[in-house]
Amino acid sequence: MKRHCKEFAKLQKKWYKKLKEIGFDDLETFDGKGNPHDLLKARIEQLSENKLAQFDKIQNFYSECRGYYHKAIFLTEEEKDIWAMYSEGYSMRQISDELGVNRHKVSKIVNIHINLMFRMDVVRLSPS
Repeated sequence: MKRHCKEFAKLQKKWYKKLKEIGFDDLETFDGKGNPHDLLKARIEQLSENKLAQFDKIQNFYSECRGYYHKAIFLTEEEKDIWAMYSEGYSMRQISDELGVNRHKVSKIVNIHINLMFRMDVVRLSPS
């Protein structure tokens, strides 16, 4: 082992001993069985639940986009193609490259239809 590694290991051992003596509980450590500390584990589970909720929201959004595709009136085939690709999750850059359309135009068309889609939802969901 190199000299600086030995020195580091010695210093680390010294400080871990001092921390243990004062009752320091490191959240990033694992128990003797290799499991994450309870507080860290709870945080990991919470993050996982948040990711799942976020994924569900995104999935629902694109599902609404696909439904809108069948209800909307598109002025051109190009507009319809742009929305079809967007509703399948393609990025605006991918749509632009694939269809050979200016990115600004793709963005403008997508934003117009997102606004129209939400207006249709408001009308559909508002009480009679």
